[in-house]
Amino acid sequence: LSGDGSHRSHSPGEKLSKRKATLPTDEDARSFEKLLKYLLSKGVQPVIAITPHHPAFWDAIANENYGRSLSQLEASVKAIAHKSNAVFVGSFNPQKAGCKESSFRDYIHLDEVCLKAIFDQIPTRSAH
Repeated sequence: LSGDGSHRSHSPGEKLSKRKATLPTDEDARSFEKLLKYLLSKGVQPVIAITPHHPAFWDAIANENYGRSLSQLEASVKAIAHKSNAVFVGSFNPQKAGCKESSFRDYIHLDEVCLKAIFDQIPTRSAH
């Protein structure tokens, strides 16, 4: 029910059109880089994997504040990963992630086919 008691349907992105994803501050980015570099110094290869949203949901929000801020967040995390020699795979955008509509159980939960496609992008490391 809407505020006036009538029934209204909402598009998937309508409620999020004014929202924004929280972007990392400079201090957040420095802390994250420090953590990634620490893990690398201990012989751990950090992997950052972002899973996509359902194509219909992404299409509804991609050009709204929320979708644009998710794209900015993804770009920021990807840049931090690259700068820190961490592995970055996936995307909030289902097309970039290589996932089809049939791989979604709902607007955000994926099946094993899509998850495998994303995780298969992680390079294997040779044992030392």
